[in-house]
Amino acid sequence: MMQNTRLQLLLERAPITDEDRHNISRIFVVLSSERQTALISDWDGYIIRFVAIRNQLLEEEARRFLSGLQAIDILLDEAIAREWEKQREKDQNKKQVRRELEATVAYDQMQRLRRVKEIHSPIVR
Repeated sequence: MMQNTRLQLLLERAPITDEDRHNISRIFVVLSSERQTALISDWDGYIIRFVAIRNQLLEEEARRFLSGLQAIDILLDEAIAREWEKQREKDQNKKQVRRELEATVAYDQMQRLRRVKEIHSPIVR
């Protein structure tokens, strides 16, 4: 019981989360008394390693998160580029259709004008 009280005091001073305190308390109770004594006697060493490992895990998690954000950013940039390219092609197609339509209208007008001239020109014999 004395070690449990000592552990609670050490946990209260430790720079760890409440969840970590709770988990360490639960694990502590199932350890042998020798292991409990060893843990308390070398508390500073254990807690330093624990915090270092926790920080390392948090840094790795942050790196993975940032890497994921970068991947999403790249995918978004690629999607935007594809949309711009589709729009550019669509605009080019519209311009091409417009040119073809204008050419068709111009040709049709020339044909009509030719027919009108043929109708109104004097018949040469």
